[in-house]
Amino acid sequence: HILMGIVILGTAFGLIYDRLPTKVPMAKGITFAVGAWVVLMIYVIMIVPGQRILPSGGFDIIAWMLATHAVYGAVLGATFNRLLQRDKHHVHPVGAAPAH
Repeated sequence: HILMGIVILGTAFGLIYDRLPTKVPMAKGITFAVGAWVVLMIYVIMIVPGQRILPSGGFDIIAWMLATHAVYGAVLGATFNRLLQRDKHHVHPVGAAPAH
């Protein structure tokens, strides 16, 4: 989860940030994270046997996963926007790369 959430999804979010449908950074993050949740649910439904993933929780686990993805997305969007704003107002030393 750490590798996927930070490295892969964080990089993907940075690459498509400008193309996400809303102008509010937290909403961009939530939209992205809910999209990742949909992909996860398709994977779970199509590939993994249901009893291994959702043994007793059923809908409660699915709803909890959606909620936690939305929180992750809100934090991702807010943090990325803060980094963008910092980079726009900060002069970088020669050879240093901005966050975006």
